[in-house]
Amino acid sequence: FNFDLFKPEDFSDSNHTWNAVNINGCWYFVDCTWDAGHLNGKNYKKDYSTQYLFLKPEHMIYTHYPLDKSWQLLNTPLKPKEVETMPRYRGSYFLAELQPITKLAKLNVIQNSFGVSIQIPNDLRLSAYIVGSNGKIYKNLCFIQYKKAKAEIMVKFPKPGKWELRLFAGKNRAKIFRSIAEV
Repeated sequence: FNFDLFKPEDFSDSNHTWNAVNINGCWYFVDCTWDAGHLNGKNYKKDYSTQYLFLKPEHMIYTHYPLDKSWQLLNTPLKPKEVETMPRYRGSYFLAELQPITKLAKLNVIQNSFGVSIQIPNDLRLSAYIVGSNGKIYKNLCFIQYKKAKAEIMVKFPKPGKWELRLFAGKNRAKIFRSIAEV
């Protein structure tokens, strides 16, 4: 809820709950709250999705860190410092069957430009923009090129500083793209 890419997270301060379910011997997570809608400024907007319906533990850890590490349901539980360095891949990132080719961290030190490659299904398209530390959105500085089952995203930064790359995905000819990641 109060995620800030540039601030450390306090994993000891829980403000949210979700469920773990076991189906045929496999564990999955369900977050009915995050799938029910989202905040639009200070207003709640109903917007049903299935981003967090039966998400695998290795995917849920990117956005949900349980107070009891055994409920990560991972073979090797991650420490808070490990999770804090991971990029913010949302449930929709994994539902879209995206696979990172370029290894990213939550924070990446780069020069004037930046490139990232993602393996994507053929029927999926991406959109991206960057946000400056002042909250200003720059939509025309991200370029996406598709090569077979891969999307290459190039970002040009207008000046030195802290920048957030926001990624969105949608099916071919879709009018609505969903937020999938912040890096």
